[in-house]
Amino acid sequence: MRYVILLAVVASLTLTASASSASDQATQQTNKAADYFIGTWSCSHTFGDDGGTYTTVYEKMLGGAWIRQTYNFAPTRTEPALQGEYVFGYDSEKNRWVRFGAMSDSLYFAMTGSLTDTDWSWSYVLPVKTGPEAIYKEKSSTEYTVDGPTYPINGKVITEHHICKKVS
Repeated sequence: MRYVILLAVVASLTLTASASSASDQATQQTNKAADYFIGTWSCSHTFGDDGGTYTTVYEKMLGGAWIRQTYNFAPTRTEPALQGEYVFGYDSEKNRWVRFGAMSDSLYFAMTGSLTDTDWSWSYVLPVKTGPEAIYKEKSSTEYTVDGPTYPINGKVITEHHICKKVS
């Protein structure tokens, strides 16, 4: 009987250590990648024949396991002002990044991604599943670009292009 209890305790500790280790790895991956983004960025973007400006802020949350990103888009010629909130982090069990967000116009997104030294590649899994759609490229310590996603507007297929510069 003692042997069974000892075995159960060891198994429980092993499972707890594995879960804790995976959680720690996810937090470390998120913290490492997030250091580049943390702060306030001023961005310009084009989509089709329209474009505008916005501010986006990245901050660590939940002990650094997740990154919160907020958007404040100024109105454009064709679109009203928009706000958005996203969170992203590293899923060590699936060896991928995940990102979830919602916008003030009721749009929502779930994405999975991968990261190289300077590029993020995000694929949308909700509301529709697509291939790599948004590519974030680190240009310098204070600038990144985003190309994508591509989608139809009024019968015309357009691709978004963003340039962001760090302000603080």
